[in-house]
Amino acid sequence: MYHFLDFEKSISVLEGKIEELRNLSSGDGINIGFEVSKLEEQLEKELKKTYSKLSPWEKVKVARHPLRPHPSDIIKSVFKNWQPLAGDRNYAEDNAIL
Repeated sequence: MYHFLDFEKSISVLEGKIEELRNLSSGDGINIGFEVSKLEEQLEKELKKTYSKLSPWEKVKVARHPLRPHPSDIIKSVFKNWQPLAGDRNYAEDNAIL
């Protein structure tokens, strides 16, 4: 389940319709690719429209999205033998720094 922000309401509706049509077509053997492609084009336009007019606070919300990739996810996918260093010179731990 994807987490949508409040200004992404129209995007979530379109993605829900696309997913519903894909599930319908895979179950009954019905080819509804044309409808799905139309909805995907509409979704692309809606994404551009929505993200081109974000307010500063909405940009902050996107940057703090709960499902965004974190640096530790990227590091784990790039390096095999990554070992995080712990502690500082005052015998404390700073969890903000990897």
